[in-house]
Amino acid sequence: MKRLILLLLAIVSLYSCAPKVQTSLIAKHPALATTDEIVVLDVNDSIPAGATELGEVKITDAGMTVNCNFTIVVERAKVEARKAGGNLLKITKHTAPDLMSSCHRITAKILRFENANSISKAQPLVVASQKNPAPVVKTSKLILGVHGGFSTRVNKVSSSVPADLRNYIKELKTGYHYTADLAYFWRETIGAGFKYSAFRSQNSMNNVYAEDPQTHQRVYGSISDNIFIDYFAPTFYMKHNLKDEKLKLIGSISMGYLGYLDRSSALNKKYKISGGTFGLGYDLGAEIKMSKKLSFGITLSAIAGTLTSVKVKDGSVTTTKKLGEEEREGLARIDFSGGFRYSLKK
Repeated sequence: MKRLILLLLAIVSLYSCAPKVQTSLIAKHPALATTDEIVVLDVNDSIPAGATELGEVKITDAGMTVNCNFTIVVERAKVEARKAGGNLLKITKHTAPDLMSSCHRITAKILRFENANSISKAQPLVVASQKNPAPVVKTSKLILGVHGGFSTRVNKVSSSVPADLRNYIKELKTGYHYTADLAYFWRETIGAGFKYSAFRSQNSMNNVYAEDPQTHQRVYGSISDNIFIDYFAPTFYMKHNLKDEKLKLIGSISMGYLGYLDRSSALNKKYKISGGTFGLGYDLGAEIKMSKKLSFGITLSAIAGTLTSVKVKDGSVTTTKKLGEEEREGLARIDFSGGFRYSLKK
């Protein structure tokens, strides 16, 4: 059983690393030898008169493909052409790496042409991407990011909050944040890492009173709140180069722990209110390269979560309170930030 599991894992690993190959044939000739030459025509090249179409081959991303540069993809197509007895490939579609995949993807016609060797000798046919190859750029694999900015919590003020305190609570919903993340990109456009994001807000109000319902005596004083919301989350990243790798779009999705802490005081009494819940985060930003390792970017982010219970510490006494439907504390917020990313490793 152990050997069978290892064999299955090896098979899955092998196929996840290789491009996906799809071949459809309308005719077939005896297979060619592995040493037989296959002539490749680029998208802009014409099919020579007299060539017979045998079918079509598509080389695409299998999902976790890593060996999929242009040369490897063309060689895969050549293997399929030899199996079908074709000695000529005409590329009809070539998709370069993008946000959806870090692989080159091609669609090509498989052709049989009796004079393919003579054409190749008289006028070597080389794919356009190989005529003027783009400079090889090493993708930064380990990237550290630090940014911060303005934040606003989007949940409405609970209807249970007294009218005199509604503006006070609204003001507590705006604040600032700072974020640090570390990402490892194992492919040009896909990576994973860890993120920490902190939200801070505080407010205070004087001349607040509480009235004893029995004696109707009033006690005057002040209230204050100092709120900390911390988000710790594993994060999945995607990026897309827009212009010579100088301008990039980068997005991420994360799921983790969202912690809440409010150090508050009311009428000379101090309280500590805390809780935690599941958090979900999204980011979308653009960044421009400033130097070989440093880039600057702006990001729009959203983090969501809801507290259903809290712990309230009053002096040395701590109690747990379950929050009703109207009392639940929504932690969802939107962040607008700017910051820097630094490439640690290529």
